[in-house]
Amino acid sequence: MLAAIRYGRAPIADGRDGRNAIEVVTAIYKAGIERTFVSLPLKADDHYYRAGQLVAHAPHFSEKQTSLVEAGAS
Repeated sequence: MLAAIRYGRAPIADGRDGRNAIEVVTAIYKAGIERTFVSLPLKADDHYYRAGQLVAHAPHFSEKQTSLVEAGAS
């Protein structure tokens, strides 16, 4: 980006490229979480479409049950 600004040329990747990359990664997570096929582009009403929703829908595989300090670990 800095080189593009400095030399007055187009950047290698623009905002649209970045958004598309994030959408692909989000679709991969959605497919894994829901164990289904996902079509692109994601629709605006898809709950994975908005920022912060991926974590809200992801399963929690483990949660801390015991503190190592409380368990007597050194």
